[in-house]
Amino acid sequence: MRRSGVLAGATVAVVGTQRKVATSAAVAAGPTPGSTVLRATALVVAVPLALLVAMLVAILGLRTPPAAGATADPAARHLRPDGHIALAWLYGGSTAEYIAQIDRADGLSVVSPTWWYLDPARPGALEIDTDAALVAHAHGRGIAVWPLFGNHIDPDLTDQVLRDPSLRAGVVDQIAAEVRRSGVDGVNVDFENLHDRTAPLLTQLVADLQAALPDRVISVDVTAMTDTWVLGNWSTAFDREGLGRVADYVMLMAYDQHNALRRDGPVAGLSWVAESTAFLLRTVPPEKVVLGLPLYARDWAEDPSAEQGIDLDATLGMEAMARRAAERGTAVAYDPAAGMDVHTYVDERGRPHRIWMEDVASLQRKTVLVATHGLAGIAAWRAGFEPPEVWTALDAQLAAVAPPGPPPATADPTTADPPTADPPTAEPTPDPPPTGPVVPQAETRPAPASEVATPTERPMAVMTTALPAPRSSAIALAAALLVLVGLGLAEVVRRRRPR
Repeated sequence: MRRSGVLAGATVAVVGTQRKVATSAAVAAGPTPGSTVLRATALVVAVPLALLVAMLVAILGLRTPPAAGATADPAARHLRPDGHIALAWLYGGSTAEYIAQIDRADGLSVVSPTWWYLDPARPGALEIDTDAALVAHAHGRGIAVWPLFGNHIDPDLTDQVLRDPSLRAGVVDQIAAEVRRSGVDGVNVDFENLHDRTAPLLTQLVADLQAALPDRVISVDVTAMTDTWVLGNWSTAFDREGLGRVADYVMLMAYDQHNALRRDGPVAGLSWVAESTAFLLRTVPPEKVVLGLPLYARDWAEDPSAEQGIDLDATLGMEAMARRAAERGTAVAYDPAAGMDVHTYVDERGRPHRIWMEDVASLQRKTVLVATHGLAGIAAWRAGFEPPEVWTALDAQLAAVAPPGPPPATADPTTADPPTADPPTAEPTPDPPPTGPVVPQAETRPAPASEVATPTERPMAVMTTALPAPRSSAIALAAALLVLVGLGLAEVVRRRRPR
């Protein structure tokens, strides 16, 4: 609309100028032979010519790329040029450390620093620790900021606050005020270890945040779940379908498959991640689902004195775990169900160790699910655990994937084989895991091959040199105006030719 107004104004100005010139000449010199014809001809030529000039300016404007690191619409800052999200949670670091993590992550479009929490000492109050310098740095690089809003994994506090309408409204008002004050782009709600009765209240909280912040992005984290296991309230206390309706994005924390409860296995085996994704897609549209990836691994040791005969020797980031494996001279074998290498060694106490190692290749195999299902993108816990080449590889992989949306009708991502494993027995709720917003998960069966298909099964975005429709239309109109100008000039020549 603004461009159309400029074009119309330019036309009126030119036409008005031509009329003033013609009128002044007529008053000063009086009527002359052919003056009426010349004035009419001038108008015929001037009007299309003015429109042509304005249209060419508009076309050049359309062809001018935005400045590096800038975005025309801040509300869409969280989207990469390919339409996907690439998010990293930030935890436990200083401003300088966070900035370094951001600067070395190719293709990152969102950061979620762990800044906001319910206050355990004052129900209804918040712990706020926003870092203005980090917000400014991220925005300077064209990266959106969605602070994590957590509940300290406290089910009683969460239920107390969300069940009281006045406390819940006060929390929403405080979050909205801090969002406005700090200029951040959204909120990532990370409430875990909830009572089952709290599930609808969490959905209501997200809906309230949407109403209070209609111009910001509201995302919510949910744990993985499948048909073949349920691990108490860690799995069941989410109204996934309701959250899929009210949230802009649902972040699937597809990690912590094995931990203190489910020992001796990968953090996020490929088949387990595929099945968890398919389960969530039954109730949440794929373009709203963001696949969570782990940037850490666990070292398991056989120990008869430990629980289940397996000791959790260490939970380390990718780089630290790779160094540990290298120092111990591990043997390596590939686990096809997990989609990753297993490193084994024997320690000084004679205990056999196993590490299902996350590396660039294992993360890429999981990221294939973005293409298979048309997911919104990826989110990683957490920045700083990984070597820089991880983001370089995932950046290139996402760039080659079609934009988010439902996959072709020939490939139904929500169809899975009937469950083959017996339902798991109930187990006690574990202590909160030390790596951040992760939850205990259970062993599951391998997913069918269709769940872990290659990206070629989803049509890639076709790169073409054809102009977008608006630009093509502008050029066609310019060509038509050129024809009009030519006809006008031809008429001038014909009328001025001696007879």
